[in-house]
Amino acid sequence: MSIADVVGPVVGSGIGILLILMVLAVSVGGFILWLWALIDSITRPDWAYQRAGSNKVLWILLNILVPFPCSLIYLFAVRGGLRDAQSTFYTSVGSSGGGMVGGFGPPARFCGRCGWPVSPSNAFCGNCGQAIAQLP
Repeated sequence: MSIADVVGPVVGSGIGILLILMVLAVSVGGFILWLWALIDSITRPDWAYQRAGSNKVLWILLNILVPFPCSLIYLFAVRGGLRDAQSTFYTSVGSSGGGMVGGFGPPARFCGRCGWPVSPSNAFCGNCGQAIAQLP
């Protein structure tokens, strides 16, 4: 008895084709989720991870080394916190005229000690308290 004798009837039946299509759909969907999580984790700025209390390098490595569970955790748990950290900063700096047009775009400058984004109107870093040199 060969493998073709065992697999042939299952693949030739409607259930076999449906099973193959389901496995293919789950595989393609998982790959798309993994790719989305990996690209999102790479393109988010470092300061958003710091502000959200997370680590960019850790999430990139986890998405590469343990793709499926880590990509789901990243997309459904971590990504929301990163988006909140970015939108909160953009709103607060944008409303105070912090060097961004309409509240969008990168922060105007960063703290030299901890790398935290700092509004041009602030004299001290909101994260570590370091005095910020005023631009001329």
